[in-house]
Amino acid sequence: MKPEIIIVDDEEIVLMLIKRLVVRAGLHNAPHLFSNGMDAIAFLHDQNKNDQVFLVFLDINMPGFDGWEFLDSLAISDIRNQVSVVIITSSVNQSDKIKAKSYSQVIGYIEKPVTEEMMQSVTRINKVAEYFQ
Repeated sequence: MKPEIIIVDDEEIVLMLIKRLVVRAGLHNAPHLFSNGMDAIAFLHDQNKNDQVFLVFLDINMPGFDGWEFLDSLAISDIRNQVSVVIITSSVNQSDKIKAKSYSQVIGYIEKPVTEEMMQSVTRINKVAEYFQ
């Protein structure tokens, strides 16, 4: 079963760009888009059924409920084992990369700007690769 894909970013143009790259890379035809982490985590909880798996492309620097708060909420939720996260960020701060590794759901870290090649590399990440074969 292919994962449902969720893209979370506070910038509309980035949401559209990542959506386009996801579709072009053949990862999903209609990813779900959210402009904040709170709406995305609520959606995940609402979708908690049938052992569906999710792949989330997550920006960490957003106003309000940011990517770190999303990850903190996910880490203590019942759906944490159904969700894998690839962080997509403009941050070049090494401490963000280190912090991201402390979350078991984070399987990748991509720095913007995102390319189609980067998106295709997601299918080669061990935890997700089995869903795209």
